[in-house]
Amino acid sequence: MKTAFKIDTFWYRYEFAKSRGMIHFHGLCWRSDREPHNLLHEALKNGLDEDVCASKLSEWAQQNFAMTAMHPAGSDASGNPNKDLWPPPEGNAPAPPESKNPLFKLFMDISQSENSILEDHLLLTNKINLHRCSSYCLVSKKGMKHKVCGMKHKVCRMEFGSENMQGKAIRDSPAIVKDKNGSLRLEMKRDHPFLVQHSQYHTQAWRANGDISLILSKSSPDNPSISDIIATEKYVSGYACKGNQPTGEVVDLFNAMVNATDETSSTDGKSLCTKLLMNTIKRDISSMEAAYELTGLPLFHSSHQFQSVSMSGSRVLEKNWQHLHKKYTSG
Repeated sequence: MKTAFKIDTFWYRYEFAKSRGMIHFHGLCWRSDREPHNLLHEALKNGLDEDVCASKLSEWAQQNFAMTAMHPAGSDASGNPNKDLWPPPEGNAPAPPESKNPLFKLFMDISQSENSILEDHLLLTNKINLHRCSSYCLVSKKGMKHKVCGMKHKVCRMEFGSENMQGKAIRDSPAIVKDKNGSLRLEMKRDHPFLVQHSQYHTQAWRANGDISLILSKSSPDNPSISDIIATEKYVSGYACKGNQPTGEVVDLFNAMVNATDETSSTDGKSLCTKLLMNTIKRDISSMEAAYELTGLPLFHSSHQFQSVSMSGSRVLEKNWQHLHKKYTSG
């Protein structure tokens, strides 16, 4: 993807979905040619209005990333979305046979012809690129309550509407909008309310869902605005500082429970296990997440080096220093 998208600067952070433990990552990338920042800045400097700018950005994104929010099923003879190829409940396409499951294939398996590539994109879209709201993405928004029952109003943190009005608005043309972080981004033309805006290149190479957005700036590429930088900083620092629950605490708790019981105690194995489960189990941990924890694999990658800074004032001691400290204090 780095070569295909002409990326020279990047940062991404691995996460594991709380509900399923599936590995995924959040990232930011910059192109070496500073596009589409240059494109938008020049368009605004030439006096083009925002709608024209959005169209130019959309055309650029389609040409460079094969980016789209249109379902690959296309339109019927009347120009309406071909919902016969959409899966339920929005359409009525039957599930494909297991032999055509796109998740069991690599891109090299389907790249023999243009038709097979288009069919693969359609099958992948129906399989992985349609968002479905659940308890994982629906969150209560502060200050928002339902007008009738007065209950807290839940909205989709992926910005696919709310629990009472799910899905994104259909768009006949692209638009420049502000996301929940206050950053400008491009919303492509859209014919399906739940389709994840994605790159066809990325979807078919990665073989998994991926939400790709262009983060935009109207300021000069040579002198970016502070507000643009702050919005990006909030995104990066928010994910960079997210930590996984330390497993050491679970071990300490287990040892404390075991040591608190003896042969004369009325505590049996069943009650001990029950107590342990009640105090420790918050969610299932997948084998992939366990492997990352046990092997100490890095949770983020970047084209730049970062210096860790303690927010609590505590110091992190290197292992070599700890050995030296023990040597001199014991001697």
